[in-house]
Amino acid sequence: MVWGELQDNAYFPSWSKDGQSIVFVSDERDSDGVDLGPMKIMVAKNVPTGPFLDYVGEEDEDLEISIVNDEDSTMSRPCWSPDGTKIAYYSVEETESDSGISQSEQIYVMNSDGSEKRRLTYNGMDNFNPAWSSDGERIAFIGKEAGEPNPDAEDFLSGMPTYSTNIFVMNSDGTEQRQLTNYEGNDDSMSCDWSPDGQRLVYCWENSYFDTDVESKLFVMDSDGGNHSQITYFEHFYDENWVEEAMDYLYSERDIEDVYDDPDEGLQKEFEYAYDHSDEDPTWSPDGKYIAYVSHRRYGRPLRDRSGSPYRDPSLKMSHLVILDVESNKKLFYVLDPVGSFQDALYPHRLFKPAWSPDGNMIAVCIRGGKDQRFNLGISAILICQWNMGNEYTTENPTLYFPADVPFDLDDGGRRFIDGGKYDV
Repeated sequence: MVWGELQDNAYFPSWSKDGQSIVFVSDERDSDGVDLGPMKIMVAKNVPTGPFLDYVGEEDEDLEISIVNDEDSTMSRPCWSPDGTKIAYYSVEETESDSGISQSEQIYVMNSDGSEKRRLTYNGMDNFNPAWSSDGERIAFIGKEAGEPNPDAEDFLSGMPTYSTNIFVMNSDGTEQRQLTNYEGNDDSMSCDWSPDGQRLVYCWENSYFDTDVESKLFVMDSDGGNHSQITYFEHFYDENWVEEAMDYLYSERDIEDVYDDPDEGLQKEFEYAYDHSDEDPTWSPDGKYIAYVSHRRYGRPLRDRSGSPYRDPSLKMSHLVILDVESNKKLFYVLDPVGSFQDALYPHRLFKPAWSPDGNMIAVCIRGGKDQRFNLGISAILICQWNMGNEYTTENPTLYFPADVPFDLDDGGRRFIDGGKYDV
């Protein structure tokens, strides 16, 4: 895999059917990264499609950037219809009433040139993250509904309003909206994508309902909401000695015997909580063989820092771009590290929202954070990665590869990594 930067200060890419254009959102910021205005929907035309090493670090004179929607409201997650004529997105709506101004997120569709904008959702919920079916007939989206607070509750947490965040589907004109899942909880990162044949949906869901805190994992279901199955689980790739060391640390730090009736079961729960990973933004490849997603994983030995003080949080999070083979469930983990932030744990970067090109050979993905000013202060950039499942790892590629969950060695105050390589699971 090799990568090149397409656009600074850009978020949430989606490819056009011909692979020549990418729609995304961008906002204006000053030199300190301060947001100066709402998100605008923009299109990059003449996106490079050749061997991407030719474009790394170079300006492409043929690339054209234009604004297609610059309304004075926050817009996000634009996605191209399969025929390339329309763009779906969500926008933050403001409603004024006697009690003040309230905001909600609603799904819109417009022509690809920005004309004929039309709101599709009027269901009393927040609606976001639209995804077109491959035939263009349906749009799946996320709907979030808040319940009423309980003023008579015994404590603050139980008195808070409950939320439900679920997947819905509707016709592309907004009619016949149907709920497909039935989850409780407030999950703003929930998203979904259609299989190329339109028969299934892949989605991420985080079980964060008060005392049950499980990070986001991936699921697949039929397009009518049936036959749910989980496809990613808690996993790690540490050796037995490392796990034993981590367990000893957690046992001493988390008061296992005082908290759990069964200390062994409690220790395992604490280990999974401490080193759990969040799998988000799944997207199906055009041929249906693979699912790309981002996995935010924890790193770091549960030892002591340079001053000798024990870590309260034994790990730091880094992002991987992951390619999952749907049939075999094998995964390839990649680290995209354009400025070396992976090797500086003070400035970890974060990847989000991968998007396949129509031919399946490239993936656009957003990067934010890191010690480079461009990716810090909340500013995001879009990277385009050239990928092929049959490609072998070579150290000449500018992308860094690391086995997933390689621990930092903090014993001597330095950071060492296992030799770079492609890690198959």
